[in-house]
Amino acid sequence: WVEAYKKFKPDAIHDVIVSMSNGSPNEADFAVFDGIPAIFNVGYNGGGWDIGNFQHAAKICNHDLVVFMNSRAFLSRKGWLEPFIQAFDKFGPNGLYGASASFESCPIVGTFPEPNPHIRTACFVTNPKIFRQYPYVIDSRHNSFKFESGEWNFSEWFAQQGWPVKLVTADGFYD
Repeated sequence: WVEAYKKFKPDAIHDVIVSMSNGSPNEADFAVFDGIPAIFNVGYNGGGWDIGNFQHAAKICNHDLVVFMNSRAFLSRKGWLEPFIQAFDKFGPNGLYGASASFESCPIVGTFPEPNPHIRTACFVTNPKIFRQYPYVIDSRHNSFKFESGEWNFSEWFAQQGWPVKLVTADGFYD
């Protein structure tokens, strides 16, 4: 991620907040981000994998727009951030915007009616103030599956509130 970010650094004004979890990072962990003016958040020591960490970060973040990316997100072109900003401006600050989407249901958490449209959680964008309103705590791997594509479907929660849920690509925005 770091190498791709350096290669495709956004032109938009932004902060990079690195949220490390479940352990005490050492100098080598921080050194990975050399050359990137990053803010480090090392206070999360809970479950829920990346989603639990994202929930924690949303509680302490006062930005209006946050791009949540896990270690599986990969930046592949210049200008990757700008379409998310455009979606935020066009559809509103209460929306959920994602870099990828799926119709799959996770078999680990039981069946969910097919098709099961949802934003994938490797990279999604929202207002952290809205994320704080999400009613479930993601504190286990099992619950992280419920969050993305199971009974606690984050995308469906946004839709139920009447807020936009959009797949964001370089070519446009899709429901």
